[in-house]
Amino acid sequence: PDGWLQLALKGLVELTHHECRNSVCKFTSFTYGYGFPVLWRHENLNDATHEWIRREFSNVPLTFFKQMRACVDAGHLVAAEALPGLPKDFTADKPRTNARFAFICGERNACFKWQSQQHTFNWFNSFRPDYHSLRVIPDYGHLDVFIGKNAVNDTYPIILEALDKPT
Repeated sequence: PDGWLQLALKGLVELTHHECRNSVCKFTSFTYGYGFPVLWRHENLNDATHEWIRREFSNVPLTFFKQMRACVDAGHLVAAEALPGLPKDFTADKPRTNARFAFICGERNACFKWQSQQHTFNWFNSFRPDYHSLRVIPDYGHLDVFIGKNAVNDTYPIILEALDKPT
């Protein structure tokens, strides 16, 4: 059963989000950014995917907001809590991996602006120039670059290209 906080949040979301009838669209927009909806662009989803996402999202722990606040305050990703083997500040030193990163994002991403991907790419590129890649895909949001009805043509070839690069 929902407590008073959950009921209050549901009421607030219902009053402020009218992007569609899908409660997941409404709650993800409320939780993960600024937009209507924030995690995808409706025109990029087919009906089956739009219905499928109802089952893919669950409750968000309130600690998520504490973590996001810490990252916003720092201006970059920081650990939510001290954990053995993880630095408190992930940008204080060079990356601890030789993995190649293919940064792929939608130009109309309302969850993480594409410019944040550019900053992250620039940071990795400063340690190993011309090793990583960045592609900003026009007319896509956050998750629709992967689950959109045309992602097979617009995104997947970019992924395959990155995977085919020699290490």
